[in-house]
Amino acid sequence: MMTNFKKLALGAALLTASAASYADLPFTVDNSQGVADTGAASTTFVADKITGDYNEIVVVNNAAGQFSATIVLSYTNFSGTVFGTDTGLNINAGYGLYSVINIDGNVISNDGTTVTTGNWTGDFNLFLDVERDTNSFAESAIAGIGATSFSAAELDDDVELLSGLIGTGGSVGNATAGGFSLYSDNFSLSSAGEAFFIEPDPFYSMLISDGDLEDFFSQISFGPDAIGDIQTFDGEASVVFNVPEPSAIALIGLGLFALGFRARK
Repeated sequence: MMTNFKKLALGAALLTASAASYADLPFTVDNSQGVADTGAASTTFVADKITGDYNEIVVVNNAAGQFSATIVLSYTNFSGTVFGTDTGLNINAGYGLYSVINIDGNVISNDGTTVTTGNWTGDFNLFLDVERDTNSFAESAIAGIGATSFSAAELDDDVELLSGLIGTGGSVGNATAGGFSLYSDNFSLSSAGEAFFIEPDPFYSMLISDGDLEDFFSQISFGPDAIGDIQTFDGEASVVFNVPEPSAIALIGLGLFALGFRARK
């Protein structure tokens, strides 16, 4: 019988196998839109990843373990071959970036120790917070408890750079450790996004996001007593871009299927 530790390690490996098989491809950012109102000097730099902290809201919808979730990912750093030591997102930058990720999914396996979710669908976007005033963690920003849809406090001056649909996603974890991964090959840059992510042109067509869950499953319940409750969690996550290949997309799907199958055994 597979131990919970081995199941968790297997699940984490399967979730990240496809993403890890890629090098995080570089992209060039022109941050002049973000600093235009601050008077700060704009800069162009190369990075290969965007990282940050996220706050997640989870609502379990029924006893079968179907759930809705919203992740608000507030980016804090570009990484890679960055211009000097300035990430463009430090405290002096005067602007911010954040994503809102809406997810519907299912609990595939829950043996009381290890929880596996999958069958993720939903949408993913990325906003430029020009005045760095979007309060993404305010409880009052949650609109529609059942739908767990997110509405920021100061959206009037925020600029959408990217939007798309989630193709595949899932998570696995226990009370102390875990992770999630999702991908999209159905997203596009807005005109503002094309002016922000200036290279390559045309831009990459695959987005991969993954993050840690740590003690998620000691804080979040998928049991019948939790149905309809707003449950919250925070962690760290990242976003990278690439070009999808049919075999890689199939591998992600197979990995998530195998993750659920092995977790049930």
